[in-house]
Amino acid sequence: MVGRWSAAGGWVVEAIVLDDRPCYRVSRWGYLVGDGYCYHLVELERLLRRHGIGLHDLSEDGPPAAPGR
Repeated sequence: MVGRWSAAGGWVVEAIVLDDRPCYRVSRWGYLVGDGYCYHLVELERLLRRHGIGLHDLSEDGPPAAPGR
């Protein structure tokens, strides 16, 4: 699970592995939104929808940035 998506308004969703579990990290302008991590796609969809964003609003940017960059 690797990927990075963005939406207008500074939104970024990254597919990462946290504590050996795949999840999505959600941020806006560099700050985590809500608790910042969604372990299921439905959680991600709900979090974005609360802020007026749908999954269809995301555009794929590519893999997440390497640590330390």
